[in-house]
Amino acid sequence: MLIQNKLLKILAMDGGKNNSSSNNMTNRMQTMSLGKVGNNGADNKGFAVIQTKDLGNGNTTQLVGGLKLTESDSVAADRKKFFHSSVKEGKEVKVSDEDKFDVFLRWLQENGASYPGLYLKKYTDEVRGVHTEETIAANSQLVKIPLKLLIHEGMGQNTKVGGIVHNNPNCRIIVPAHTQVIIYILTTMRDPNHFFRPYYDILPATFNNFPIFWTEEEISHLEGSDLVRQIRDRKLNIKADYDAITSVCPEFGVEYSLNDFLWCRTAVGSRNFGITVNGVKRTTMVPFADMLNHYRPRETSWTFDNNQQSFTMTSLASMSIGQQVMDSYGKKCNSKFLLHYGFAVENNREDDGRCQNECFMIFHMPPGGEDPYAAQRLRLAGTKLSIRCTMTFDEKKCQEVLSYNRLCVANRDELDTINATHRNAYSLSANPIRPICARNEIAALANIASVARTQLSRYPTTWEEDMGLLNSDTLTPFSNRKNALIVIMGEKEILRFWIQLSEICTNLFSKDIDEVSQIVKKQYNGGDDISRYIRATTFSLRSSSTTFFESDEDEDDNF
Repeated sequence: MLIQNKLLKILAMDGGKNNSSSNNMTNRMQTMSLGKVGNNGADNKGFAVIQTKDLGNGNTTQLVGGLKLTESDSVAADRKKFFHSSVKEGKEVKVSDEDKFDVFLRWLQENGASYPGLYLKKYTDEVRGVHTEETIAANSQLVKIPLKLLIHEGMGQNTKVGGIVHNNPNCRIIVPAHTQVIIYILTTMRDPNHFFRPYYDILPATFNNFPIFWTEEEISHLEGSDLVRQIRDRKLNIKADYDAITSVCPEFGVEYSLNDFLWCRTAVGSRNFGITVNGVKRTTMVPFADMLNHYRPRETSWTFDNNQQSFTMTSLASMSIGQQVMDSYGKKCNSKFLLHYGFAVENNREDDGRCQNECFMIFHMPPGGEDPYAAQRLRLAGTKLSIRCTMTFDEKKCQEVLSYNRLCVANRDELDTINATHRNAYSLSANPIRPICARNEIAALANIASVARTQLSRYPTTWEEDMGLLNSDTLTPFSNRKNALIVIMGEKEILRFWIQLSEICTNLFSKDIDEVSQIVKKQYNGGDDISRYIRATTFSLRSSSTTFFESDEDEDDNF
């Protein structure tokens, strides 16, 4: 089924019945609207426009907010969750909420902020977004938030608590800039008349989509992943900063609980912008701009404009009516997105198809007592490599993984080749070991595949089971269960990649070099990760001074 058809089916669900009428769909879009900003002649109902476009070949396609929904369209693939049926149920904005947001928007405008042609939407209690209510041209200023509306760490340092923390050399803070912003918010947000009161009132009351707030049952869905350890460590680090503050300022611990601190640390960590304000680098909260959701490739750019003395955001391409305006949170692994921002991206790839996900893996050198060349190996690397590996072979981490394993399995002659080009001990990521010969490459990939299989065995479910659950469409897009599943499947994809690569190369690199070259030209000329590795490695092996496939004359030397 095409993505557009599946999306329209999801949008039209009502009590177990499918209704494809445009009126039904627009009604659902309307219930998600938080209220409009200004009146620029756009539809006063504030929902994304659904159109039918004639393709001129007897076919039509659906446009949602001007976005063409096709199976190959990554925009639709990543954004369709915002149109899922689950966002409509019980998500109408209550009068009290509307009042809070109305106050917030008036506060922004009264203090010089501008956001022409934009309005807010609420998808769940913890997920909001920004949409266009009119067509916006490329290179247009989307948002302007004056300096007086920004909160940065310098303001925290000027508070009593912040000053004590900043000036006490015994107060060791892990994330000092974030902590100072937290101190400012916590020590001012209880004042009903404070200047930032309208902003504080619209911050999410809970962050239950962030793993540090998950239940044990929810965390169990991450079993097998190193993310479980990262969640634990993050909690400990946040508590360490809280304890550091209370050790030098006990009254802070009396006024604000660890849970208060956890809430605020999550708000600041997930919503801040790193900008340079009048020549000073600042960790900054930017009201309104912090409501944009993540998408790559980036569609907007932002900076602090010294001439306007304002945070500004600019469109990089034209935007149509109803389109969601997105901000890039950077190139990140899904485990980082989930840990730091409370979501995961189902299609976490760049425009060139390169996946941004990582999987934690541990590799070991051969046991020293059984390895006559242990000293030579340890000169260049440690006994263990713990690393977050990707499947983009020319990326630094992958090069380090390949280098380490080429060293692990190298026989006497191959070690001589390595030593000839690595006379000094360098970081294997900075000075990688290039492919040596086919025997070594096959053995290195087999070693990586073995570790990958072991890691796969730690997950309680199989890839096929995960895929079945994902395709069942029983999980709502913003649910913790689905985000956990996306993270786990991303890790398994990387592990399966290395296993598949090993199997292919074991067969391929065992052949004559001329035959290999012909196979590579015909079968591995695409832009996928396996093809790129095989092409580059084949070229490297052909260009090396060693023979393509060295024989194992000394079997005892092979590991």
